[in-house]
Amino acid sequence: MKKNYLLFFIFSLIFSPSLLSAANRYVSVNGEGDGLSWASPKGSIQAAVWDCAAGDTVFVSSGTYNEMFAITDGVSVMGGYHPTTGERDIDAYVTTLDGQGLGKYLIVKYDAACVHPTLIEGFTIKNAEHSNEGGGAYIRGNVTLSRCYIVNCKGSNGGGVFNNGGIVRDCIIELCSSTSSGGAIRNNGGLVENTIMRGNQGKYGTIRNENGGIVRNCILHNNTASVTGWPNSGGIYNPTGIVANCILACNTGEGYAAIHSDGKTFNTIMWNNKGPEGFSDPIAYINGAGSSNNAAVSGFEMAKDAYTLNSNNAATDGPNFKAPTLFAGVPTTPADIAAMRASDWSFSAESPLIDLGTSANTETPVSDIVGTSRPKGAAIDLGAYEFDPNAVTVAVEAVSMTIDTLRLEEKTSQWLSAIVTPTNATNKKILWESSNTAVATVESGLITAVSVGTAIIRVTTIDGGKKDSCVVEVTEEIIPYIHPDALAADLLSENDYTVPTYTKMLIAKYAVVKDSSEMNLLALQQAIAALINKNMPYTVVATINGDPKTRMGFAWFTNQDITNGKIQLVAKANAVEADFASPAFEINSTQRSVNNINYAVYDNNVLSAANLPTNYKRSYRSHKALATGLTPNTTYSYRVGFDNAWSEIRTFTTAVDSKDEFKFLYMTDSHIMNQEYINNTRWVATAAANKAPDARFLLFTGDFVETGTVTNAEWEWEQFFETSMKPAIQKFPMVPTDGNHDDSPNLNYTHHFNTDSIFNQSAATKPQFHGINYSFVYGDALFIVYSQQDYWRTGYMNSLKPWFRAQVEANPNTKWRIAAVHKCLFTGSGHQEDADAKIFRQEMLPLFDELNIDFVIQGHDHVYEVIGPVDNQTKTVIPGSVSGVKDVAVNTNTNMTGKEGGIYNVEGGTLYFNNSTSGRKRYYPYTKEQMEADYAKHEVANYWDLFTGKFGQPGAPVFSEISVNTNEITVSTYTTSEAAAPILFDSFKIVKGNESGLENNNEPINSLFPVPATDKVNTTVNNINNVTAFDISGRSINLPFKNQTIDVSDLSNGIYIVKINADNKTFTSRLLKK
Repeated sequence: MKKNYLLFFIFSLIFSPSLLSAANRYVSVNGEGDGLSWASPKGSIQAAVWDCAAGDTVFVSSGTYNEMFAITDGVSVMGGYHPTTGERDIDAYVTTLDGQGLGKYLIVKYDAACVHPTLIEGFTIKNAEHSNEGGGAYIRGNVTLSRCYIVNCKGSNGGGVFNNGGIVRDCIIELCSSTSSGGAIRNNGGLVENTIMRGNQGKYGTIRNENGGIVRNCILHNNTASVTGWPNSGGIYNPTGIVANCILACNTGEGYAAIHSDGKTFNTIMWNNKGPEGFSDPIAYINGAGSSNNAAVSGFEMAKDAYTLNSNNAATDGPNFKAPTLFAGVPTTPADIAAMRASDWSFSAESPLIDLGTSANTETPVSDIVGTSRPKGAAIDLGAYEFDPNAVTVAVEAVSMTIDTLRLEEKTSQWLSAIVTPTNATNKKILWESSNTAVATVESGLITAVSVGTAIIRVTTIDGGKKDSCVVEVTEEIIPYIHPDALAADLLSENDYTVPTYTKMLIAKYAVVKDSSEMNLLALQQAIAALINKNMPYTVVATINGDPKTRMGFAWFTNQDITNGKIQLVAKANAVEADFASPAFEINSTQRSVNNINYAVYDNNVLSAANLPTNYKRSYRSHKALATGLTPNTTYSYRVGFDNAWSEIRTFTTAVDSKDEFKFLYMTDSHIMNQEYINNTRWVATAAANKAPDARFLLFTGDFVETGTVTNAEWEWEQFFETSMKPAIQKFPMVPTDGNHDDSPNLNYTHHFNTDSIFNQSAATKPQFHGINYSFVYGDALFIVYSQQDYWRTGYMNSLKPWFRAQVEANPNTKWRIAAVHKCLFTGSGHQEDADAKIFRQEMLPLFDELNIDFVIQGHDHVYEVIGPVDNQTKTVIPGSVSGVKDVAVNTNTNMTGKEGGIYNVEGGTLYFNNSTSGRKRYYPYTKEQMEADYAKHEVANYWDLFTGKFGQPGAPVFSEISVNTNEITVSTYTTSEAAAPILFDSFKIVKGNESGLENNNEPINSLFPVPATDKVNTTVNNINNVTAFDISGRSINLPFKNQTIDVSDLSNGIYIVKINADNKTFTSRLLKK
């Protein structure tokens, strides 16, 4: 953080007319005054802000404030003042916002950008925690967060700050964390400059920088990407932003430890960042157009003019930072934290990175992180500092080790750190030496224990010969004891058992190797007992394939060397082994080798647990069978395998040969990645199977797994079928389609499902997977399951649309037309801004309008939302289509609209629905203001008005039970927990026409006149009892009347359905109010 203002500037602030203006406000701890002066300060920052208008300033004195405040447009808030004199010194008069116990961010401007420049400056922000965007602060455009120290804050997007178009400048952000994007900052189109980020933990990097955001003159060191999820960049994830003159050092990540950049990156240094062993891509991945003049120890993609650095800082081709940290990753001890804070990333005169930068880019900073103008030499320097050859020499005064005594076992190592003072000393180089190299050696601060004994590690500064030391005590190496049970397990061969059970045994075995506790030993014994012979099948699933009255598809895996496979079916529920002596059907499987696909990734926590190498591959045999000629409305039991190697017995029921009512289950987005996600999905599968044992199938709209692309992880698919979803798919066939996380050239989806693939045979442009576009009729409903994942393939959407028309033309007499797809056409959370959503609306809405698609079941955005019914031409709600919605309390997490239930008439429109997630990954609903602010991205006017039902985050894994008959569709959604007990979250109905909607059993009014109406309308109805108007969202408004004249003056302009109750009859008519 920058030092205090110059003295004359302090006095100018203290005595400036603006400070003495009555419009400004003053705040002190325990203040009880009117806030008009330091003599009578307010005690609340928020109260002072509310008293101000644009152009005013709130001055806050030192002390701790346990409150948050919302930013008011144009009202600046400044900390760091003496409570009585008004003197300002941010370092001396620390003003702290402490979020302990509040559960929210401390500074917020969420709704929209400010019109007037607004400055928030001089605060320590700590202990804030928010479940959504921004831990410490959320700011928007025209807001500058400056000279703040942000520490120990937590959020889901930006542990320290979510910067949505604002400016973060001259700050330090440390020891913060996020469960999603950006351990320190998520920068969405804003500017982050002259800021140090250290000791933070996040998922997509210390900063996620996107949508044209700029990060420059920043230092990111000793951070880590500790939360699972690609790209696991400990430094910066820069998909669509600009990174200039930054230093990324000593960061760790289970992927791209330094940076993953498809945006522009230039003049940036990447040094001693540590990725996982065996990670195949470069840990400094720079692929963006315009990138140049970067330096790294290793690993570039298409980064022009890259300079390769030595990992030894002091080498001639090392960066020659004055005093970098010597360890990588987040600090774990107070000594490490002290060393991290004392590090100095400016250059010694010997650095080869001086004068290596480019000034060709408009984003190049004109000064460095401390305000030194650029350049000072022939060209600007790389990194955040500009070396000044004419700077005044500052002598070293002292050096101190961060710890006095270090204890190590033989053959282990640990970094030591030494802090040189003053902080601005010119030459901070030190020499290390050991008093006894037979006991302990030292190299650039890395202590290695050699043998039992004691050694003194000394440091000496080159400038001034200042000294300090640390005692190193080396103890005897502890030889690990390996329990006999673990040694016995080593004799078990992978070739003898199925892949899933053998992997579980490996995990149990290596747990015993590390710790032979009674619990681990019992787990190993159970895992050995559960080993299954290699001949047995696994990942068994039935899928609807064609006409569900007479056909069913099946798919399963075996170990690669198992070439036998068939399915047996008997027309009986709850069959036992003896019933298969004379099966009704016995069908041989078609087989395909699945060779050398990636088994698991680091995020699964399997590779290390099972002691498997990175990029471990396994091979399988995929089996598929199709049963035809089945009897409608019949429960079948089936098993797959071959003699002496049969699976457990499962069931399904064929469709009825009528339009009778039926029920199905809907789930989405399990994102299987680790045990937490496996458990969440198993809860919901168990609850759904118990709640709806009469369901006929399970519709799943994609993102079965977390890890796609070429990396993929077959272990995740294995867990989906064998553990998470098994309670449901033992009883019901699946109706799947793929999600973006399922995409992989390894074709896991194709291998695991056996659905109708006629589309792939006839389409001019074929999708990646087989069986993702298919249709079937069940009862009185046509289901069209389709994928938009391949929209980027030239001609794909043009192949999809005629196929859609053909499905409808082939089934013209079904009452309901239901589409199922992964990626949302309409949504109210994180994917609302996605560019591909605009493409999907452009391509599909006219088609849905043409074909009268009633109901679209979606996935992708993990939030609960009932949208519409939408007029697909105008992207507005069909007037009068919503009724019976219950008004409840608004909750900004679980129910943003304050609505529940309802009846949705889809005549002329389409209802879009997403029930959130069957797993653990959750998104949160956007506000109306956020949707309006993002109009340029989604281009849907009045987007908020489309959310006509409940809209929120259920906060738990969910499933929907959906009943369909000729008159209505009933959708009931349940949350679940570890107890697998379903709890109703919401329930609504879909109708079409006048069968049971708003105008059902109503008599039309011949006329309401005059129309359009202004203040009053007249009617021909006599003996009126009451009059009610319904707006397009289904909300009711009671209207006053006298005789046959109805007062509509209180109605806002718009379209309404008017209901008049008279003489035990209900009359209805549409009304236009202007």
